[in-house]
Amino acid sequence: TMKEHQRYFPVKDKNGDLLPHFITVRNGNSHAIENVARGNEKVLRARLSDASFFYKEDQKLNIDANVKKLENIVFHEELGSLADKVRRVTSIAEKLAVRLQADEDTLKHVKRAAEISKFDLVTHMIYEFPELQGIMGEKYARMLGEDEAVATAVNEHYMPRSAGGETPSTFIGAVVAMADKLDTITSFFSIGVIPTGSQDPYGLRRQASGIVAILLDRNWGISFEELLTFVQTDKENELLDFFTQRLKYVLNAEQIRHDVIDAVLESSELEPYSALHKAQVLEQKLGAPGFKETAEALGRVISISKKGIRGDIQPDLFENEYEAKLFDAYQTAKQNLQESFSKKDYEAALSSLSALKEPIDAYFDHTMVIADNETLKANRLAQMVNLADEIKSFANMNALIVK
Repeated sequence: TMKEHQRYFPVKDKNGDLLPHFITVRNGNSHAIENVARGNEKVLRARLSDASFFYKEDQKLNIDANVKKLENIVFHEELGSLADKVRRVTSIAEKLAVRLQADEDTLKHVKRAAEISKFDLVTHMIYEFPELQGIMGEKYARMLGEDEAVATAVNEHYMPRSAGGETPSTFIGAVVAMADKLDTITSFFSIGVIPTGSQDPYGLRRQASGIVAILLDRNWGISFEELLTFVQTDKENELLDFFTQRLKYVLNAEQIRHDVIDAVLESSELEPYSALHKAQVLEQKLGAPGFKETAEALGRVISISKKGIRGDIQPDLFENEYEAKLFDAYQTAKQNLQESFSKKDYEAALSSLSALKEPIDAYFDHTMVIADNETLKANRLAQMVNLADEIKSFANMNALIVK
């Protein structure tokens, strides 16, 4: 009331508790200043009296009755009512919680938090003070006997409320927040409302940055591709591009070099936590002695692999020991990479790839990949394609600018 409606400054004591005072600014001199002060007090008293009335009235509400009222509020003319949105969010939140191995109690709370996440939108308080959405929802849910975790999630599902804002502090809040944002983005994409240039009327970029922020904060190893399996969409490519751009924006904000960002964003599956940590490890290694030659060797495999197609490697077709040695090194690297990724140890993963440099160099010194014999050529290209897949699971080394 003071800050938003009246543009007054509330006054607090040294402990941060509100005092019965306010400060306001008068445009003019001090003539009849007492009258001005009284006038401001009178207006504020009436405003606070209204707020008090709305708050008391809202305490008579029934949460499930409020949820039913959402049927009559349009979310968007092509996307149905707010109740339709809540049903979609609940479905996504449940799938997400199952994927994150939530126990039965947590699943139940996730479902309830999603179902009532928008109930406060039909309260008197939110009609009067829209900026309190979620905040009043949490207070009312707690007051009306909802579980503490559910009440907290009603507020937290709007987080982060702004770029770089606070992310949800609870698992349930984070799951419902992700589900809500994912539904908003995919729903608008489905009807062709896709941000272009500076046009983003529904704040979809902010919502996508929020999803990236939650994934990073929670260290949930969910890729964008997997995220889209929780919704029905025919716009997968556009959505993947959109999320990738948001991740690029977040990595830029972390002061990571552009070429390093490009290298990790061209890896096989995009998952924010691993992308950030791969980028940090790569950036540390860029100036290390010998890394330039390592990146060139790995990049050479990626380049030549573009001429082949994926297929099984047949060791009985190898003509020299260098093909066999590279095959052994590839199998070792594949196993080591899987272990490193499962432990989220990206330094170990890059070390596994660096160990390929010598067998790759020796292979190219003694082996003609594009052989005249079509069978040999196909087998050698298959070896390059399979090896390139492992390298690109970390990053596209050809995107790096190494001096």
